[in-house]
Parts: sequence; C-alpha cells; structure tokens
Amino acid sequence: MLHRTERLAVVGNPIDNIVHIFEQQGGNANTGPWEQLEETLAPPDDDSMSPYFGGSVGVNGNIILVGAPIGNLLKGSLYVYL
Repeated sequence: MLHRTERLAVVGNPIDNIVHIFEQQGGNANTGPWEQLEETLAPPDDDSMSPYFGGSVGVNGNIILVGAPIGNLLKGSLYVYL
C-alpha cells in the first residue's frame, strides 16, 4: 500500500508488518530524488492483535495513519503516528 503527499510517502509492507517512510529531497515535487528515512513504523511490541499491519496507509501533513485490517479479532485496528 502507498500513500503520498507532496514530499512524504508511506509504503506499507503488511507481509512483514512494517511501514517505510520516504521523503523527497530537493528539486520540485515531480523531479527530486526520494530517500528512505531511517525511521520505520511497526506495531507496538505488546500488540499481538495487529496482523497485516500496513495493509492500509494514509498521510496528511505530519500525521501518518496505518491500518491492520485483520487485527483486533477481525475487527481491524488503526494506528495514528504524529
């Protein structure tokens, strides 16, 4: 799953339960190179209810939303990162 704003992109990898964050460097919104930030997102260590973490992602400004659609006893889970 991928969601992109002008200079930030989040890519969910639900098979590995992780989300990668990319930021566009320099240039304009269409030509600047993208770099993966060192920070990746994963479900909290104590949360065993989040299979398929990263199955859906969204970003708005500096707020990142990550869904785990199979988590929480098949009800799904949503994680908000500020």
